[in-house]
Amino acid sequence: MTEFLNAFYGEEAAKYIREYINYIEYKTEKAYHLYCFNWPYQNGFYSLFERKKIDKLWNDAEKAAKTDEQLERVQRSRLSWRYYKSCMYLDEFNPITRIRENKKFYNDLVRLGVTQLKEGSTLVDNPDYFAGPTSWSVKR
Repeated sequence: MTEFLNAFYGEEAAKYIREYINYIEYKTEKAYHLYCFNWPYQNGFYSLFERKKIDKLWNDAEKAAKTDEQLERVQRSRLSWRYYKSCMYLDEFNPITRIRENKKFYNDLVRLGVTQLKEGSTLVDNPDYFAGPTSWSVKR
């Protein structure tokens, strides 16, 4: 996996992505079984301390990216973490700043080429920014 991460994200950014993967793997092995079709809240809860640690890993990975292509790859991969936090109403996605942050999140999904959030559905053109990403799909 290290070889792929180095080639895909660049060696400097890859170390932070690897640490994120290792932490998520450790956390889920300790307490949960991940299923393919679970909602984000079924796959575990991360404390404020853990979320800050994970946010820092993503921030460091973005800073460490050496090329625009590597940065875009890091940002695209980070969408999964942002999706989780939005679905859980956590941190920047809290009820007070949720609409603003979900607009940023939606715009990043579009900018980074995401067209689906669920199998058999496409991303809507006019999302409900308060409801969040679980409502941003329409059946094809």
